[in-house]
Amino acid sequence: GYREYSNFQGSDTDYTQVDLLYRAPGPDAGSREFKTFTQEFRLNGTAFNDTLDWLIGAYYANEKLETRDNLRFGNDYGTFANCRIALAINPALANPSADNCLGANVAAIDGTLTGTPAFGAATPLIIAGMNNLAQVRDIGGTGDRYNQKSENFALFTHNIVHVTDTVDLTLGLRYTNETKDFNAAFSNDNVFCPQARNLLNGLLTTPLAGLAGGLISLSCQGNSTAELDGVTLSDTRDEDEFTGTAILSWKPDPDWMVYGSYSKGYKAGGFNLDRSALAVPVAFNVNNLDPSALQFDAETVDAFEVGVKYSSRKWGFSVAAFRQEFENFQLNTFNGSVFLVQNINGCDTDLGGLDRDGDATTGSCATDNVAPGVIAGRRVRNLAQPDPRPDHDGRPDLFGHQLRGQSGRPRQRFAARSGTPAAPGRQSVERPRSDRDRLAQLDPADRQFGSVGPVLRQCAYDRRLQHRFGPALRQGTGRLHAGQRSYRHHRPR
Repeated sequence: GYREYSNFQGSDTDYTQVDLLYRAPGPDAGSREFKTFTQEFRLNGTAFNDTLDWLIGAYYANEKLETRDNLRFGNDYGTFANCRIALAINPALANPSADNCLGANVAAIDGTLTGTPAFGAATPLIIAGMNNLAQVRDIGGTGDRYNQKSENFALFTHNIVHVTDTVDLTLGLRYTNETKDFNAAFSNDNVFCPQARNLLNGLLTTPLAGLAGGLISLSCQGNSTAELDGVTLSDTRDEDEFTGTAILSWKPDPDWMVYGSYSKGYKAGGFNLDRSALAVPVAFNVNNLDPSALQFDAETVDAFEVGVKYSSRKWGFSVAAFRQEFENFQLNTFNGSVFLVQNINGCDTDLGGLDRDGDATTGSCATDNVAPGVIAGRRVRNLAQPDPRPDHDGRPDLFGHQLRGQSGRPRQRFAARSGTPAAPGRQSVERPRSDRDRLAQLDPADRQFGSVGPVLRQCAYDRRLQHRFGPALRQGTGRLHAGQRSYRHHRPR
């Protein structure tokens, strides 16, 4: 199969009435273009007198992806960012009508009123940093481009061994290999970011590091800096993985099944196509850029499940317990302007009471102690549902009605599984026309999933009835939507 897609979208990216961030409409405004080709081959059959159902196959995918971005700071950004600084220093000094959010109140900081500068000898640098931040307006990206080419191939097999008439063993295995090639080119005119670094970098090792770092971060938010203008990056990642499944099932009775399963899943790693993932603005160094900082690792999951299922013509239910352990869980996080993928892991040790997330900022975790970061599990999951389909032996349905034609004589019906007309002489079934009236008379309080679901599914065989009542009831059942027209004839499960 082949698929091609492209779009671009200008946006008021801060989603407020204040002009903080925007993407000007045009071909570089949050643009995404990709071309994907995929092909899969399968071969299956049986062997050993139908003891083995086997399947083998191969898969190939080739994708070319390009994103372009022109995210810029709006006209109100510099003042808004400065007001955050002013409120942190002294809320009484904030003056939003001034570009630096201080105006005449700067006299309370520079020592004019008190005779003592608020930040000692560093006071002129702090004030200069705020004045520099005030000029960050209508400036930023002018056309960043990111390209990624991915090639993926896989070989797989899925086999069911009928150990006995009631015991099946399912074994599946898949090998996946993927290569991603990445390159990026940046274009940016935010000259006030490097000026902020020149003014304030010297304070990052002093008690004023927090304030100086805040001014730098706000001046260079998202690594939007003229230092990147004309810079290019490239990188490659290769990975391969074996995944598979094993299921042992036993059917002591045609309506019952007991099973246990294990499976290992895999989601490929990749690149964050945005400069904000290169480094935090305070630590950013254009002369020491590491493109691997844009990568996120492959995610894997080990899943275990045991359960019991029962299914008959009138009733069905299942009870199961499962556990899923994710390593390098890929968390898609919105940072205020773009989505970035981060890997989440945990730690086996308690870290002396600190967080167990393996993050050096909240606790250190030795490599040998890294553990799955996300664990999903429930002791019991049970699903029970009545089967409203009519009994084909002529007994009453769930409404207590004999299922016969309007004339009282059996009508021809379709066989349950084959879709061919039933053999002559066998009992036929058809939904009674009076269902329309019974459904219309339902009390609104009864139009809930448990009450209306069986009724609606039985009545859905009449398309005209479906068209009339589907919109009114779809909120209660979540199963039937207006305009759906395809329903199968009665069919045992």
